[in-house]
Amino acid sequence: MIVYVTPADRLSLHDRIFEYFKLRKKVFCDQLSWEPPKPHDLEYDEYDDYFNIYIFYVDEDSDQLFGGVRFMPTKGHTAIHKEIVKQDLDPAEFVSPSIWEASRFCALRGKTKLRPACMVNRAALALALASIEFCRANDISHIVGICDAEFLSMAEAFGADGKIISEVADSHAQPRFCCKWRARADSEMLTWTRRFLGNDGPPVLCNVI
Repeated sequence: MIVYVTPADRLSLHDRIFEYFKLRKKVFCDQLSWEPPKPHDLEYDEYDDYFNIYIFYVDEDSDQLFGGVRFMPTKGHTAIHKEIVKQDLDPAEFVSPSIWEASRFCALRGKTKLRPACMVNRAALALALASIEFCRANDISHIVGICDAEFLSMAEAFGADGKIISEVADSHAQPRFCCKWRARADSEMLTWTRRFLGNDGPPVLCNVI
């Protein structure tokens, strides 16, 4: 089940957002060591306070959040602009109503009694599909973001044409990249993904523009 969280939904879906922050702590603090954890075993940053749209994947049987991603318009504050300016690159080509930043994409790993090992693939696929459909519904032509090699591989598998703008210069053991993608995917991959997820009906879309 895909859940879209707009700024108007933040109060009513406050618990879901905290589930997402807890998942981000497991991924970006414990597994990737990208960020230090915040109090209460959460991971969040300044961009969570700005205008954004969260897209969550929730398992319908357990009602547990298994993945999420944050979308922000590049007309506002975004993480990639801060990195580009730091590297003396011109941010002008990345600022447009049709370009949004996707960040903090994560899916729960491991295996539980309620969730087989393949659920991590299911969550990642469902989020990728929802992200593409969100972009289509809101006339978003390109996505930018900071990601690792694993995310790049997943985007490539979907047929998304990615362009590495630069490598993030920091002390992390795993390299990270500033990237830009066209907000589309290979049509055969989309068809396969919908069938794999058992989602043959029309997509549930979130229009914010």
